[in-house]
Amino acid sequence: MLRVGLIIHFMDKGKMQALEAYTLVVNSHGAMICAPRNFEAETTMEVEHKHTNERRRARVTRAPQSSPDGFLVPVSFDESDGDFWHIAFPPSDWKPPES
Repeated sequence: MLRVGLIIHFMDKGKMQALEAYTLVVNSHGAMICAPRNFEAETTMEVEHKHTNERRRARVTRAPQSSPDGFLVPVSFDESDGDFWHIAFPPSDWKPPES
């Protein structure tokens, strides 16, 4: 779990819009975003990291769920190249140590 401030850039009624949001969970392929509005599944957008100003194209993978803090929007990056979140993820074959 990692809370990162974001700006989401998206088209709405033919106009480019932007709104502030934040992550709840991140991975190298995307994130679960908490946003103040709902987005339909398959909506495309650009996700901007507020601290680095880096942007990645993404799409909403399924219908968001409503929550007390906003809408839980699952997004997947078009390309997961580089370290957008600037954190180290464990390797894909990592397993926790047995107790």
